[in-house]
Amino acid sequence: MKKAFILLELMLAVAILSIGLLSLTNIFSISLSAARSSENYFTASLLSEKKIEEIQQEVSEGTEEGEFEDYPHFSWQSEVVPCEEIKGLWIIKLTVSWRERGGETEESIVKYLYKPEANV
Repeated sequence: MKKAFILLELMLAVAILSIGLLSLTNIFSISLSAARSSENYFTASLLSEKKIEEIQQEVSEGTEEGEFEDYPHFSWQSEVVPCEEIKGLWIIKLTVSWRERGGETEESIVKYLYKPEANV
């Protein structure tokens, strides 16, 4: 009878330990996924900043799109339009997108640039 209780206690301890280890594994997996997502948002912010600087150098009305050479799973789309109310004010909308967790994620920014010498 005592051996049966020891076996039952052992089985219960293994079950509790297994549940705890599975929970830790799940938490670790979620943590890695969040870290990867955070890294992608950070990269997208840096790439957005770089692309906005390029667009500001040669402002011209229109829509463009492309991919970043060093980051193949990141792409961008820009739209540059002159402000109708204020001459010389340009509205730059840039969207950076990337694949993450089986779907498309994107980050958009809008910047206003006053450059009166740029042609409309």
